[in-house]
Amino acid sequence: MNKKFKTISAVLLAAAMCASFAGCSKKGDNGVYVDKNGNVSVNESKFENHINSVFGGGENNSKPTSSAPKEEKFAATDEIKNAALNSGSVQLNNDIFQRGGYITVADFVEKYKDKYDFIYNCPKDGWIQEAGSYDECKEYLVEYKDRFQEIYSSFGLRWSERSNGGIGVFAGCEYYLTLTPKSANTANKINAYVVNATSPDKKITLDQAIVAEVAPAEGEHHALNAPEWIPMGLNDNDFKDYESENKNYSISNIGEALEAKGLKKCSEKVSDYSLPSSREAENYNTYWVGKSSVGCYALGEKNLFGAKPFYYYSFRIDENTDKVNYVSCTLQGFVKE
Repeated sequence: MNKKFKTISAVLLAAAMCASFAGCSKKGDNGVYVDKNGNVSVNESKFENHINSVFGGGENNSKPTSSAPKEEKFAATDEIKNAALNSGSVQLNNDIFQRGGYITVADFVEKYKDKYDFIYNCPKDGWIQEAGSYDECKEYLVEYKDRFQEIYSSFGLRWSERSNGGIGVFAGCEYYLTLTPKSANTANKINAYVVNATSPDKKITLDQAIVAEVAPAEGEHHALNAPEWIPMGLNDNDFKDYESENKNYSISNIGEALEAKGLKKCSEKVSDYSLPSSREAENYNTYWVGKSSVGCYALGEKNLFGAKPFYYYSFRIDENTDKVNYVSCTLQGFVKE
């Protein structure tokens, strides 16, 4: 049955129905007309439009299809470009977080709850496992740890890459929240590592614990999947596909840029194969320049458990251009003065 035949059939049926009702008006906007003797005439075009407006259909009456959400664009913000080297600031996705132990878990969740869902991970049966949502687990107990506060002996390793002296997971990674973006078009997860560093004699509840480190979560094949920028708008090799400020620096101007950020040149002699002592206070907030690498130590302000975060920056130089290729910043540990 073709469209025209169906329309005509509908017209005749409706006209017949209209004529059969005593209260039918003589003329209406629907295209059906009845004279005083009950004779029916139909304006087919008007009636077809009326049918389509009531029941849907027709090329002009089809409902628009919802378009897929636009993919979120990630780029370094002015806030991270202007951040101090010792601030602990890090941009993950398009959000700014602070590393180093400056915020409780309860305040952290409150701050980011509109953009992320939180799943808690903790030790169980000898493994680190998902325990449930933050709301379900906020009264779970967190054991006191202090080994994570030591300056880690291998420089440049993220917390997730560290071991605990051959006896299990790195002490700072035993308790953490996984943040999953609520936006349907962003799948980049983040880990916030939480610690009890305030109560040596007892466990504390999760909501009272402190967020010590924030980093991209691992995706498939251990790839870090949340784009990351550190102060000055720099980024690491894992995120080389994202625009950064790396290209604006070279072996010839990086020292001047670091001095503008408040650092001084390290007086200790260093090479591409050695670093200044991390135990000497005079080396804190200093930088050094080698033939193919640049580095600096930045000491943060005192945090919630009375220690100062110790950040290590490593600038890798492209030997063909002498320009900065990529930069990493690791939270090496904490200093108590």
